[in-house]
Amino acid sequence: ISMTAEECESCAVELLESQQKYELTTLLSGPYDSSNCRIVLTAGAGGTEACDWVNMLYRMYTRHANHIDDFKVSTLDESAGDVVGYKSV
Repeated sequence: ISMTAEECESCAVELLESQQKYELTTLLSGPYDSSNCRIVLTAGAGGTEACDWVNMLYRMYTRHANHIDDFKVSTLDESAGDVVGYKSV
């Protein structure tokens, strides 16, 4: 079989995309995986740093979920920290 570099690269890209879709499909194929998920992030002891950490986690989780096609993120309740971040979200 003879392939040019461009053909080989396009085949590799297609294979990688197929693998990623298959991996997500098999990962989320359990009986409860089509249900909604609720995540509560709460700052513990630690004051400003704990509130900032909750903010970082919230940002990380929402960005990750927004990059997945079928996921939607909605914030039901949030309590702002005294200086930065969230006490809970």
